[in-house]
Amino acid sequence: MYETPPERFGRARGTFRGLLIFASVPTSIAGLWLLIVTTTVLPARDPAHVQTWAAVMLGCFGLVGLSAAYLRAATPGTTLRSALITLSLAALAFGLYAIASMTQAPASRFEGYVLLIGAILAGHGLAGLLSGISGMRSARARAAVIAPGR
Repeated sequence: MYETPPERFGRARGTFRGLLIFASVPTSIAGLWLLIVTTTVLPARDPAHVQTWAAVMLGCFGLVGLSAAYLRAATPGTTLRSALITLSLAALAFGLYAIASMTQAPASRFEGYVLLIGAILAGHGLAGLLSGISGMRSARARAAVIAPGR
């Protein structure tokens, strides 16, 4: 059976929304872990990095919160979709940077948690990017069917 564009994009959007939900779980866990580490461990052992990891923690929670707002909206508006795409690009870039820096680090400087957090953020960033882009495409396809003369 031939699918019209809104049906096809709607199905892809649903798949990417599911992926975004799935990606939010490890990001939430990473954010909670960073909250515990930045409040209990780092102040005594490495106070110079408390602000850095607190910023990563806030980034995790921000990405999860924005993803939840996007998923909760029946029809996400342009502002929400643009914010998700922008933050997802930042998470993807940060995650890929963390992965690259740890895979190229000498054994004495390797930190497994940095690699893991990088993979989590890169995956969530990719899921958010795909979900936001597919949402744009399905919104355009619906608009084309509703107003074909435009």
